[in-house]
Amino acid sequence: MKIMLSEKFLNKLAKEKINEDAAIVEAIKYYIEFTHLPDSWFKDYGDVDDKTRLKYFTDTLFKNFTTKEIHKFHKDLFLCFVKYGIKDDESLYLYIKIFLNLDIPRQNTCKLFNPKFDELDYPHVAPFEYISDMFFERVRNSIAFANRTGGKTTNVAILNHLDMLFKNECEVASAGSTLDQAAKVYRYFTTFHKNPMLNNLYKKPPTRSMTFYDNGSMIEVVTGSVKGLNSPHPQKARIDEVELMEWDTLQEGLSMSVSKDNENIEIMAQNTFLSTRKYDTGTFNRLLAEAEKSNMKIYAWCIYEILEKCLRECKSDKKYGDCRIYDKCKGMAHHCCGYYKIGDYIDKACTLALETLETQWLNLRPSRDVLVYGNYEKDLVFKPAGFEPPSDNVMVMSAIDFGSSPGHPFVYLKALVDYSNLIEVFEETEQGKEIIFKLKFYIFYEYRSGSETTAYHAEAIKRSPKYSRNELIFADPSAKQARIDLFKLYNVDTFAAINAVEEGIDLVRTHFDVKIDYAQGGKKVVDIYFVEGYYFSEDENLIPTDKEFDIYKYSKQLDGKVARRIPLKINDHGPDCVRYLVQTAYAILPDLVISTEEIIESEGYWFSR
Repeated sequence: MKIMLSEKFLNKLAKEKINEDAAIVEAIKYYIEFTHLPDSWFKDYGDVDDKTRLKYFTDTLFKNFTTKEIHKFHKDLFLCFVKYGIKDDESLYLYIKIFLNLDIPRQNTCKLFNPKFDELDYPHVAPFEYISDMFFERVRNSIAFANRTGGKTTNVAILNHLDMLFKNECEVASAGSTLDQAAKVYRYFTTFHKNPMLNNLYKKPPTRSMTFYDNGSMIEVVTGSVKGLNSPHPQKARIDEVELMEWDTLQEGLSMSVSKDNENIEIMAQNTFLSTRKYDTGTFNRLLAEAEKSNMKIYAWCIYEILEKCLRECKSDKKYGDCRIYDKCKGMAHHCCGYYKIGDYIDKACTLALETLETQWLNLRPSRDVLVYGNYEKDLVFKPAGFEPPSDNVMVMSAIDFGSSPGHPFVYLKALVDYSNLIEVFEETEQGKEIIFKLKFYIFYEYRSGSETTAYHAEAIKRSPKYSRNELIFADPSAKQARIDLFKLYNVDTFAAINAVEEGIDLVRTHFDVKIDYAQGGKKVVDIYFVEGYYFSEDENLIPTDKEFDIYKYSKQLDGKVARRIPLKINDHGPDCVRYLVQTAYAILPDLVISTEEIIESEGYWFSR
């Protein structure tokens, strides 16, 4: 039903010479005080609820005025909020949007549009439901289980501010798994106070350790350590990024909060824990599993609850062509109404491993597979002997993992790295924006030995196909002396490889993910290949890297569950070489290719790409 103002109300405005600006502000102030709007203000009001009536005025406010222009109404509205408080969800949403300049998603997209909603291990909600229930103290203890970039840290900062402003003498302790994470929450909190109305709330200049409001409320920022979680006893305790904490440390945070109940003030004690889930055996998954026993309510939401509405066609879009992630999205993004940019999500979904996307962005249960690379399609990863990439944008790169025994062999692995996509993306990306690209790796040679000397290894490297003295060889950064010996004694230079194990494994996984190449008639493709005949070893007891990928495993805990943070240090030398190669290539290729590639024009001018 279309909302229209009644003639009686319009005549009243005209008689009292109230313009539209003032009418909007007065209507919103009336709602803040009474949580409803009078029937006489509306024409044909019928059964229209107060939420819809308020929306008429708020929509007009945000439609007719810019954020900067709305500032001129701030003082009247702010004083009204402070005087009467926040009494319902509509006033809460309005305060956050006007004074914190944040539009918290209120639509439960997965429940409405996800055909697999019933298969989720924890049903999803809209993020605003979490903020509302916590602020109005509808629940005592809660878990916010959200995707990466899902607004968890922002929501903590919002709750910290709301509780401090609207609950006199409220004490808040905000913790992060690390000092940096704790500082991030506090940085968001202080950013809100750039609004002059909020900046006047401070009793004295804020500090990260303690910040006070004039109404007696305070916030203490602590780290997620036993010492940090043991000392404060606030009414509101919030711990962010639980997944990165040890279980025993988290126990200190479970009993932090204490209620305040005296003649004038009654504030419920609340604990809330926030995180993205990464591992089936991680701290956060254990907390989720024990939520019912601990009487904690779970609020889960994924990327589709916070993603902006996609306006692109899934197929044959005039600007973007076929959607690169249609097989993952299936059109769900057309129903979203959040804030996370669709282009950024498409880039992430293209570059992340499917398992990581499903676990950390869609909140699906983590894999329990004991194999580190157990899900790749082995039939797709081989190219025929003698294969050469059909591109001029190719560079030889290699990696070494040092060893000297059958159980710990020396491995030297070489690949042709195709960086064509880097060139394409660079030319299409606006200056100043992050370049997101994908490399292709064709492993064409591997030398492996379990017993030979460094001198023998050096000669084998020099005899390898496509070898040159300028070859980029990435080696285990912990093997400093072995790298020095290889260079000083045998003139084989190496560079310290990037060796971030978890991130590297995830990056390698993305190259094994199967995609459909429509330019090749819908052919299945991956981004890492082995060329038939690539392997060379004089020791028949050793196996090549592709065979190691089949048996490279995670360790198990005492309870038999897979510990997916810790791969076993066995059958890992080839996979480690691949990880060194892939991680380091992404780090250095942009500088090698883009910064130094120059074209000389005949007139004598130099142009850099």
